Amino acid sequence: MLPRISNNCVTIARTTVASSGTLNSEYVSASGAQEFLAKINTGAVGTSVDAQLVQAQDLAGTGSKALTTPKAITQITSADQYAEIELQQDEMFDLLDLDNGFTFIGLEIVIAGTSFASGELITTYQTDEDNVPSATVADEIVRRTIS
Repeated sequence: MLPRISNNCVTIARTTVASSGTLNSEYVSASGAQEFLAKINTGAVGTSVDAQLVQAQDLAGTGSKALTTPKAITQITSADQYAEIELQQDEMFDLLDLDNGFTFIGLEIVIAGTSFASGELITTYQTDEDNVPSATVADEIVRRTIS
């Protein structure tokens, strides 16, 4: 039997858009996060779809703004496209405005023209049983133990 290596906790914050405008996912704490992965899918695209990771001061999205160096997709202008944005733990110190309390990450999708887009913000935490993020910060929490 292999020794236990780690416990991983994954949160998923979803968002779906079916018209023009801006939509943000729920915000997720960066505290203890190993990685953020945003997945963006489009169906019909009227004009364009843009997406980027944004930072905020709390779960409610207070002060939401772009990362200090934006992490964004190349603008999507055709139907049935898929894109990802990845943010690793070692990048967070440089890209979050920690001095002003920006410790939460969200996914922002901006749609021009009547379009359909959906997104997920997947966060991976390495944690112990006593330090699992609250289920209220995401639609779903999936725990995996490697043993």
